[in-house]
Amino acid sequence: MTARGPGNLKSLYWLAESVYGTTPNTQQQFGLKTKSCTFKIDPGQLIDYWPDDKHYAQAACVNTLMEAAFSVKGNALVNASGYDWRQPLLEGALGALGGTSALGELPSYSMIVEDSKGSNYGRFLFNGCKVNQLVMSVTKPGDEILFEAEIMAQYAALAGGSPPTAVTGLQSLTLGAQEAPPSSMVLQWAYPWTLTPNGVAPFTIFPKSWKMTVKNNLTRGPGSKTGADGSQYHLTQQLHEGVQEIELEAVLFVEDLTHISNMLANKKVDSLSTQIGGNTIALTNGNYIVGSDSWPELVQDVHEHTVKWRFTGVTVT
Repeated sequence: MTARGPGNLKSLYWLAESVYGTTPNTQQQFGLKTKSCTFKIDPGQLIDYWPDDKHYAQAACVNTLMEAAFSVKGNALVNASGYDWRQPLLEGALGALGGTSALGELPSYSMIVEDSKGSNYGRFLFNGCKVNQLVMSVTKPGDEILFEAEIMAQYAALAGGSPPTAVTGLQSLTLGAQEAPPSSMVLQWAYPWTLTPNGVAPFTIFPKSWKMTVKNNLTRGPGSKTGADGSQYHLTQQLHEGVQEIELEAVLFVEDLTHISNMLANKKVDSLSTQIGGNTIALTNGNYIVGSDSWPELVQDVHEHTVKWRFTGVTVT
């Protein structure tokens, strides 16, 4: 057996769609410096058994409705000319660059995932992409911000050619060139959070770590579409938005009884904000999340408390 070399996962690229599921052939935009990507493509494989036979019938194994999705982890970069760290994942999760939008207004994208192994090179196009879930997290102050996204799509296709730019089947197009990645540094978290409870003066909190989660609870609208090659494709006609959930979890040292008191009083929170990459991100109109597991362990030592909030909106200025 010969020695195996590592695979080479490329950066995530994207294109904004003006019509859901239609990929523009314009320049591909840099989106994320990827750490990992996992496909979650279910072609709806159907098998059948013929009468008087205990084995499945190979000829009766067919694909039905494709449900395309993938998960991706990686890092955004500091803003540079022509590049905005909020695109496409934060914009896609919230609905707009400036924050949360009205129901039914999540943007859609075509996203390109690339991987190579030796001379084998694959460029995978996911069209009709929407962000079902986004998690942004750090493990300590000054740490790089990790983006973890669950992406749902209309369809997935493997581009052909060398380099692979030719897309055929459902769509017929030549993918545009990829822009060069920015030369800026990885996006880091360097500022404390400002908490403003309702009716109380703002004060600063210094989390050891934090995690912000946005869930859009998308639902597939299945259907059929005639492809560019004249074939009929069974796929997702549209991704419908469900209830949007916005939560922040922070690990804090217990300095006083403020958070415990607020939790007992069901204290509302007007905003919780910090700075990321030159932008102020503010989570607005929220509450503490309180349950039997929400309280710190009281010990004869330094106390830590994992505090959680849920919010109705996000603004990014």
